[in-house]
Amino acid sequence: MAIIFNGSNQYISTNPSGNTIFNLSTVTVMGWGYLSAKNGVQVIMTYNVSKNSNTIYGIYFNGLYPSTQITTGTNNTITTLSSPTAISLNTWVHICMTYDGTTCIFMLMVFK
Repeated sequence: MAIIFNGSNQYISTNPSGNTIFNLSTVTVMGWGYLSAKNGVQVIMTYNVSKNSNTIYGIYFNGLYPSTQITTGTNNTITTLSSPTAISLNTWVHICMTYDGTTCIFMLMVFK
């Protein structure tokens, strides 16, 4: 199934209630992004494990810098990883973040 977005305000919302795949201590989050304008923070994907959880995963553009963020634990520890190099506008990028319960790794592929 393919889903096409209009690039401005469409999104998918899911209800993972009872689905333990989202409650794992390890996770990989990835997505494709195409930046056509520099407009502050532009979210590609974000996921809050549950209303009662402090665990949030996300991948996004922070200006021209692809970034990932994970918030974990009862003290809301935030780990943010960003590309050290700005990408060019009108460029496809594949952003990937893995978290093993301790270490967060950021990967970026740029397609010109």
